Amino acid sequence: LVRFFQRILKSGFHRMRPSGMVSDFSYPSAHTARFAFCLSLVLLVFLPRVTGRDRRATLDQWFLIAVTAWIIMGSCRMLADAHWFSDTLGGAALGVDVAAAVEICALLLQDSMRQ
Repeated sequence: LVRFFQRILKSGFHRMRPSGMVSDFSYPSAHTARFAFCLSLVLLVFLPRVTGRDRRATLDQWFLIAVTAWIIMGSCRMLADAHWFSDTLGGAALGVDVAAAVEICALLLQDSMRQ
């Protein structure tokens, strides 16, 4: 899902990279989006269920994951001169948003199966 939306956004924005080393467009950062998606799913969706604390994550927790993913992966991508600041910020937001959508769908499915 992340790759699907990331490709749509890249083809829509046509933003060039800071350096010419990579030939495709830069916005949003696919590395940052995928990292934020995986980090969100592991820490906010799977881990609470595996540990038996099946509780819903708060908006603050989702935001913290986005910021953490952006700092870790986004800074690496900017230091590699592969992305602009806003590319990595958009990638982190995309990854967390898709993870949140997956969680919402899973909760809706879970609730409908209980009925």
